Amino acid sequence: MWDLNRFTLPEIESYDRLKRNFLLDDVYNAIGNLNVEKIVYMEVNLIEEQKYSEARYIIETCERGDNPVCAAFIGGSPLSWSFRDYVSLFKHAKQIKGVRHVLHPQFIKRGTCLEGGFVDNVRFLGDIGLRFCICIRPSELSDAVKLADLCPGTSFILDHCGNAVPAIVKDPAAEDEYGSGIFRHGRDQWLRDIEELAKRNNVVCKISGLLFKTAADSITPEFLSPTINHCLDSFGPDRVMFGSNWPVCTLSATYEEWVGVLREVVRNRSDEDNRKLFYRNAARIYGL
Repeated sequence: MWDLNRFTLPEIESYDRLKRNFLLDDVYNAIGNLNVEKIVYMEVNLIEEQKYSEARYIIETCERGDNPVCAAFIGGSPLSWSFRDYVSLFKHAKQIKGVRHVLHPQFIKRGTCLEGGFVDNVRFLGDIGLRFCICIRPSELSDAVKLADLCPGTSFILDHCGNAVPAIVKDPAAEDEYGSGIFRHGRDQWLRDIEELAKRNNVVCKISGLLFKTAADSITPEFLSPTINHCLDSFGPDRVMFGSNWPVCTLSATYEEWVGVLREVVRNRSDEDNRKLFYRNAARIYGL
């Protein structure tokens, strides 16, 4: 959710359809009849000066008790000199489950997450019981593997299937089409890096974010299943979680359409595995 009367989101400037408020009423319209019981808010990469205000805003939303939002990941930069003081403000806030710092913008240099101060502060998150959400360029997933090894006491959530481009995962020839830009990656490299990350017991994978990098006419189970199934098979049924990436997903499809495609991809998996994917794992991993 975001309220543009209160917050500034630089990332949406290129997307006219996202340059409006997305509030609780919009959430209710989006989830329709899907029986969504609880919602975990994900920080929206606001300008640095507003991250604390965003955290307070979402804590207050959770505390109201009149909506399904029950927990949140807040924004924060592990390279900031004040990072430890900042996150310590929330170590006793039961609604705050962790921190995300988006690492895929073009201006962020490769290897940022392996700098000494960054690593030390991500370790500190583990010390105070908070998680770190990995949102990184897919070509740099090997850095995420190293970060997980350097911070064994911190729990990590890999965002958006490692930001894979489904066209590349399905067809290596598609790499030419995506030969530039922040999401450029190799098919074999992504497959291998996901498998390596999955060997780290302190990492789980969020099945989300695929629609943003997929043309609307390609949002089908057949097109998306290679990416989804590789993550599901690599991490196993106990370390994967559904994520909507709403409202960004609306650039290509509705919340309900994304759920429908994912359900179709996993329809041959057991009922128990589906319950874990769509509900139980999030409740357990986030401590809801």
